[in-house]
Amino acid sequence: MYLVAIKLHTTNLNITPMATITVLTKDKNKSKEQPLWVMLRHGRVEVPVSVGLSIDPKKLRNGVVVGSEATHVNKLVGDIKRDLQQAYDLLVEEAVIPITREMIRAKYELVKSTRLAQEAKLRFMSQVELSEKREKAKVAVLSVEDLQLQLEEDERKLEEKRNRLLQIKGQAHDAFLGLLDTQDYGKGFDVVKEATRQALQDNKKYDLDYSQATAVFDGDETQAKEFHEQVQADQKDLFVVYVQKFLQEQKQDHAQATVYTYQSVIRAVNDYNPGLRIQDVSRVVLYDFQDHLIRKGSLNSTIEKIMSQVKGIMNYFQFDLNLSLSYKQYKFKLPKLENDILYFSLKQLEEFVAFTPAYRVPKRYKNAGQPAWERMKDQMIFMCATGLRFSDIYGDFREYLRTHRDGSQTLELYPQKTHKKEVKVIIQVTPMVRAILDRHNWKFAVVKDWYFRQLLRDFCSMLPSCQEEVTLYEYAGTTKRAVLNEDGKKPKFWELLGTHTGRRTWINFAFQSGWALPQIMGQSGHTDMKTLSIYASKASVEHGVRPLNFFNQEL
Repeated sequence: MYLVAIKLHTTNLNITPMATITVLTKDKNKSKEQPLWVMLRHGRVEVPVSVGLSIDPKKLRNGVVVGSEATHVNKLVGDIKRDLQQAYDLLVEEAVIPITREMIRAKYELVKSTRLAQEAKLRFMSQVELSEKREKAKVAVLSVEDLQLQLEEDERKLEEKRNRLLQIKGQAHDAFLGLLDTQDYGKGFDVVKEATRQALQDNKKYDLDYSQATAVFDGDETQAKEFHEQVQADQKDLFVVYVQKFLQEQKQDHAQATVYTYQSVIRAVNDYNPGLRIQDVSRVVLYDFQDHLIRKGSLNSTIEKIMSQVKGIMNYFQFDLNLSLSYKQYKFKLPKLENDILYFSLKQLEEFVAFTPAYRVPKRYKNAGQPAWERMKDQMIFMCATGLRFSDIYGDFREYLRTHRDGSQTLELYPQKTHKKEVKVIIQVTPMVRAILDRHNWKFAVVKDWYFRQLLRDFCSMLPSCQEEVTLYEYAGTTKRAVLNEDGKKPKFWELLGTHTGRRTWINFAFQSGWALPQIMGQSGHTDMKTLSIYASKASVEHGVRPLNFFNQEL
């Protein structure tokens, strides 16, 4: 054998004594390339690890490879040596006696897989940062001249509106003085009615019904009818009307939770200006709307979501209505905080699966009873085991089942949120997944999201592992503040759980189990690494643990 042995001593390389690591090649023919190995020796125990390539034995000098590929080869050798060292040290720390070849090999594989998972995660985060920089580079910046012209136009329109309101106010005041001074009630009432009509139109008081309109016009039904028809005609341009139209046209593409968020937009716009026309939405209006939300105490994360949806509505109707592109100049620039992702740890999930409450669901809940606990529990475990969204678990899973030649089975479906993009997810049917589906005849009974969330939180409030207080921060405008519960204290883990916790849990388990990015995206259905990165917790990976293996057991 042509070899170089490196003795490792605690004093310099921090390696446990009585073990050596050797870099070697076979030496049958020095003129030919030979496989390169790293060997750990402990007494009579030898653990060889192949580097996975061959070199000229003459290029191996004192345990270091020289030549054109030296950097790459020495990195591979260094990784293997460090992994072997760590594996051996862990066995010594665990006081394993005797240390066998199989033990060292198994521990080495765990150390190696953990390292590769960490490296993959670092590469992923680097790719996300690069992707964000590229996206920012693509953003088109309008010229200062264009911005100035648009600003002047917006200011001109606002000035016209202010002058018109002042004129109406003056007309109403003059009419009132005319009633007092000249007692020309007929003329005075005519002016008052006209001023009232104009004021109602300019201030967009569209909640005025027909009977109220008749009262304003002194019982004159003809004028009241004309005014009411004019109000209805003006209503068709309201921004909130177009939000409702958007939801109606896209009702097949939105889950109920998404519809709720758009209803929040409608409430926010009505609170800001119930008469806002879609044609009047501009950069100036959007920044003013943002300031209104800040004054109301909305969190920046909520403001960002509302403003994004408002711009989405504008984009949807821009071509049909030939809307001004001024609104595109609005940019959300309020500060944001990225709190760490909340998901079940393996310990918490094990306790969740094993726990059975001693009492029934509180009577305040609809359809209360022990089955409600079990239904919620099985559906949450199913989401943790598959990564599916809450909106995707209420289908007939027999239709999604595929059996392959090797006997394995998968669920193949198009998630509701991304079905337009024809993104198909492929999910392995593990023993736990199959057991849950069998128990529910492969079709879950529907549970309302608010009811599911409340059941989940009540259930987990009884778990010891879910009692830890969580420190979170949020911005409201430029004010940073801690997130507190109704009692003014830091919320406990169970108070923050929701229908998306299962999906976050599976994605983080996949990262920790060393899954490659294409594998994760193939089951989660993500097409964008930036979106997937939102789910990745920044917490350290527990050494040598593959949490997805938990779902390979029977319930």
